[in-house]
Amino acid sequence: MNVSAKYLDLLQEKTESGTDYAVAKLLDESRSRLSGYRTGRNKFDEDMCFKVAAALGIDPMEVIAAIKLEQCYEKEQLEKAGFWADTLKKTGATLSAAFLTMAMTIPQQVEASQFNITNITAPLTSNIHYAAIILMQPIV
Repeated sequence: MNVSAKYLDLLQEKTESGTDYAVAKLLDESRSRLSGYRTGRNKFDEDMCFKVAAALGIDPMEVIAAIKLEQCYEKEQLEKAGFWADTLKKTGATLSAAFLTMAMTIPQQVEASQFNITNITAPLTSNIHYAAIILMQPIV
């Protein structure tokens, strides 16, 4: 998921014309720079996070946490991702439900007894993200 593009989409909705040109003008950035964010070649730096947050009228920490969380997922740094997911949840994030769901599935340190391991029917996989989602199903 490209978090930068999601925030740019929110900014597009806020502008009258709904174009990247309008967003670039609003943020005082070039359209080519916005293109780099949209394609995932570049990620928002802290200055851009502040600009985006100010333009959307939201807490800058939300944008910073969302960007950092995405970077941790890409690098499979799950411990750091847990920190940024908690931070993002505390900000009352405005992003889509899909991204917030991803943030909530970061595995936290838990006792094995809290989970019913015998009821997992999913096929075995080496994908750590898939495994993390399975392990987040508590015993009912």
